[in-house]
Amino acid sequence: MPPAKTPVPAPATPAQASLYQQLRSHLAELKLHDAAAALPAVLDAAAAEHLTMTATIQRMEPERLFSFTWHPYAIDQSVDYSSEPLTLVEFMLEAIPGGTLLTVVESGFAALPAHRRDEAFRMNDRGWSIQVQNISQHLGDAA
Repeated sequence: MPPAKTPVPAPATPAQASLYQQLRSHLAELKLHDAAAALPAVLDAAAAEHLTMTATIQRMEPERLFSFTWHPYAIDQSVDYSSEPLTLVEFMLEAIPGGTLLTVVESGFAALPAHRRDEAFRMNDRGWSIQVQNISQHLGDAA
């Protein structure tokens, strides 16, 4: 089924517009066209559930690397996570015989507060495993 088409509100600033277009472009360059097209709908669905996530893009190297920092498993809306350390998420692509190897690494959990560290690691490990399976299934469906 094609992704739902959802109107996207205009970005608040030129910098936000530029960043959105750059991210969308890199997703397209990675041949994840459906993901790029679905991004507005995913963001709208998260907003409808009052879910927020703030990430800072660290590096984008077309067809090789995308990385960002964020507050992992920051799901309790009553908690201010802004003073906590961030983790670094890296999506690395490497050409291998017969295809492309995707490696997803999230680092920095050791710096998180002890009371959140284990659960954040466990939940994100599970979440990234699911996302890698989703990507694999999507690419298999596209082949």
